[in-house]
Amino acid sequence: GFAGVIVQRGSVDEDDAPPPPRVDDGRMTVARASDLVDFTTLVPTELGEPDDVEVSPDRVFVSMSWDTAAGPVRLDQFEGRLDFRIAKTSPGVQYASVAGVDALWFEEPHEVVILDEQEQPRTETARLAGHTLIWPLDDITLRLEGDLSLERAVEIGASATPYSP
Repeated sequence: GFAGVIVQRGSVDEDDAPPPPRVDDGRMTVARASDLVDFTTLVPTELGEPDDVEVSPDRVFVSMSWDTAAGPVRLDQFEGRLDFRIAKTSPGVQYASVAGVDALWFEEPHEVVILDEQEQPRTETARLAGHTLIWPLDDITLRLEGDLSLERAVEIGASATPYSP
């Protein structure tokens, strides 16, 4: 485990779980999401302005999504710390690097367990294609998911910069 994420090798449970509800009704901006959380929101310059932005009801996670030519891409981020917020079960994971920082690459769909502020687990299945890159950047943990190659995911990850209005 690192940066608020624990990975366990194992089989994937295919139960569907609904995505977390939005804090605001309608379209949320990156600026509004940044105001709602206690960490610096990051946006990958490789993808530009997101098509959709969400904040978890407990204001712990920011999720952004883009509709790209390669299909949908999603970036989740949260303040990483020594205790974990996300647990993953996956039959395969490999180490990677984003801008010189250790990262994890998941080639296959995997179960995601998210802990809320009361440390109660909420299980979610892979939202998109299952290709997922996870890496820390300063105090933020990022999770990029989409039908991407490892090389493209690393390019996108390396372009993540603090949001500035």
